[in-house]
Amino acid sequence: MLFIILISVWFIIRLFLRHNLSWCIQRFKSGNTLVYGKKRKGKDLFFQNIIRARKEPYFSNFSYGGKWNPIELSELSVEPNTYDDLINGSITKVDKNHKLEGKDIYIQDGGNYLPSQYHDKLIKRYPSMPIFYSVQGHLYNNRTHVNYNGSYTRLWDKLREQADEFFFVLGSVNLIFGRLTRVRYYELEESAKQRLPKFSKHFIEGGNVKAQRLAYNALHGQIKELWVYLPKRNIKYDHRAFQTIFFNQEQSEETNVKP
Repeated sequence: MLFIILISVWFIIRLFLRHNLSWCIQRFKSGNTLVYGKKRKGKDLFFQNIIRARKEPYFSNFSYGGKWNPIELSELSVEPNTYDDLINGSITKVDKNHKLEGKDIYIQDGGNYLPSQYHDKLIKRYPSMPIFYSVQGHLYNNRTHVNYNGSYTRLWDKLREQADEFFFVLGSVNLIFGRLTRVRYYELEESAKQRLPKFSKHFIEGGNVKAQRLAYNALHGQIKELWVYLPKRNIKYDHRAFQTIFFNQEQSEETNVKP
């Protein structure tokens, strides 16, 4: 009897976790997504979970396994066109990059590749990247998703201000067979920027809880917290990938020994 109860509970939990993941996937399908949070909290785990579950070809500057296609961020462009060309009607026709058609783009560690502190340099050197980001649905019927460490404002503002969906990764739990990741979804950018918590009746002292919940959600948009589960066998990304980028090959392959 106890065994049946345990199996039933596990089945319900799995359904709950699958529902959460499916809900998150729909957010990724609906628009450009930002995933941010502190270091080592599970941002890449969350990306991995979405990519694995979607089972679709994708482009990224790092591999998450599956149907990965490498891409350089400089390819996210409609150069030589800029906002001046849009305003003046002087668009230069360019060749379409057909390989991007219908395939989403995932940028890992956007805070280092497209950092907000270099705003002036980025807009001078890559003036057409924000245009690509804005109209890529028209161009390629795809979306671009970015994850990055630190505060919400760490990423280049020309991308932040055009994002559609926002996920703050709160942390992850290491289990025997997989990893649980806790994320908080924001409908509105300003709420994401402030890292607001979802409504709780503990915020108030007396009064109509339902009415105050509706007022909170009306002011701050939908805020939703979810757990998602990823089996360890499905973790395909290299969590030490920058070793191979910055270090000599023979050194990056050495076993890391804890002090």
